[in-house]
Amino acid sequence: ARLHIFLQNSFEDVYRQYPPTVINQYSLLFKIRGQDETKKPILLCSHLDVVPAPMNNEFPWIRDPFSGDIIDGMIHGRGAIDNKHNVVSQLGAINEILCAGKLPKRTVYIALGHDEEIGGNEGAAKIAQHLKEEEGMSEGIEFILDEGTMMISGAIPGINEPVAIVGCVEKGHISVELTVKGPGGHSSTPPIDEDNPLKIMSKAIVALESNPVPAHFEKGSAFRNTLEDIAGELSFPLNVLCSNFWLFGPIFKHILLRANSGAAASIRTTTCVTIMSGGEKLNVIPSDVKAYINHRVHPADTFDDILLHNSRVINDRRVKIRLMDEAGFVVPPSPISDFRSKSFDLIRSTVNKNFGFGTVPGVMVGNTDTRWYWDLSKQIYRFSPVELTIQETKMFHGVNEKISAKALTSMIDFYKDL
Repeated sequence: ARLHIFLQNSFEDVYRQYPPTVINQYSLLFKIRGQDETKKPILLCSHLDVVPAPMNNEFPWIRDPFSGDIIDGMIHGRGAIDNKHNVVSQLGAINEILCAGKLPKRTVYIALGHDEEIGGNEGAAKIAQHLKEEEGMSEGIEFILDEGTMMISGAIPGINEPVAIVGCVEKGHISVELTVKGPGGHSSTPPIDEDNPLKIMSKAIVALESNPVPAHFEKGSAFRNTLEDIAGELSFPLNVLCSNFWLFGPIFKHILLRANSGAAASIRTTTCVTIMSGGEKLNVIPSDVKAYINHRVHPADTFDDILLHNSRVINDRRVKIRLMDEAGFVVPPSPISDFRSKSFDLIRSTVNKNFGFGTVPGVMVGNTDTRWYWDLSKQIYRFSPVELTIQETKMFHGVNEKISAKALTSMIDFYKDL
């Protein structure tokens, strides 16, 4: 593959001293020996694949999304922040260490999957199998660090400067199919006293969107931990609110649900209608209408909770609700990793040394390849050491994805120190 050749030419010392094992044709697994091989190794993860970059006249790419153009210190292209920046900075860090004639303090694995964007079944899943069967790494990894939340300014209400949010838990996801069937008919004589399948489905969708799954901000919940951890750095009156959630918790939950979409998603299971299908002709009332709902499931909720909520909210037996339990459509929330561990403290201190920002535990609202590595370590974290604003996060899977060369250099320094 061209990308494999590019990586080999770019990181010659890594490839010469510790060539990767090619997993399932396209994924790569590096094992770099550490100074102290009695210590448990760590696993750094990234992925080689990217989402498509369709051209849109209304929202055009300023540069060719696959050019890699460097203009005024900015590197343009699909994958710049998802997730080629972690690929090259992880390999770049190891390459610089080896070039200096040194080794990392402990053994480091670098796992580069090739199909994360479509679930990781052929990439990370096979890497995990290799690590367990060939490397004997079942629960043998000290900690795992994959892509994830970043150093974001404006992510937490009341804090303007960037905060490093490290995902200690990852939301699950399910997809639900809604089906409504009926007699249909001709558009020239629509029924005047009854609903048709399209109207029924529309009412069901409005009901779901208008009545979201209840949010979680009880003691010990993931995002509440985030805010309590950083309460001392907030200005008045937020420092008082966050230090006294026993009293002000309901008020702050209300604030979070209206602050921004990321904050709201961190404290509840989200509901998003992604596909609707029905009619085929302009003059025919459809007799079979379907809609598909994607839920990103909060760790405090169960799949049964979500299905029951949907049923109660829709409250219409004509709408058939089916959990799409085919392979890949159902992923439970991850186990919660300890934000008081030595591994988390290492990440925190490395962030502080390289960027000077505070670090807090958080919720990873998207999904990563770590779903395949749960039985390799109890300490799994999701963090990308790059500084972004809330506005810039729209580049993920959007247009005009880019990263500065300076930011990429800082990422390499972070991984070297880690």
